[in-house]
Amino acid sequence: DAEKELKAEIELLYQAKEKIRGELEDKLAEQGRALSEAEEKNQTYANSLAEAEKRLQELSDAKVKAEAEPDKKIPIVEAAPAKAECECCGKTGLLPDDTVTIQSGQSLCLKCHEAMKTM
Repeated sequence: DAEKELKAEIELLYQAKEKIRGELEDKLAEQGRALSEAEEKNQTYANSLAEAEKRLQELSDAKVKAEAEPDKKIPIVEAAPAKAECECCGKTGLLPDDTVTIQSGQSLCLKCHEAMKTM
């Protein structure tokens, strides 16, 4: 009788251990996905920053050159349009004309906007 109780208790402990293991594996997978997403966003921001720094350097070089040659005309440089990201599918590098800002304030690519309109 005591042996059966001990075996039943061991079985319950084993089941609890397996449940906890499964929960931990799920949490680890979730954290891995979150980390990957954060790293991807970080890379996107790093790329944007690098582009901005490059553009700033180009403008700075043009200014130095213009100051060194005051009589020479400098061509007008147009600023590149800001790039946007779809807050639905995550697509990056979109031009403002390729996005729609919906009533909630979210910025969506045209494809996601069309899909949302059909819902």
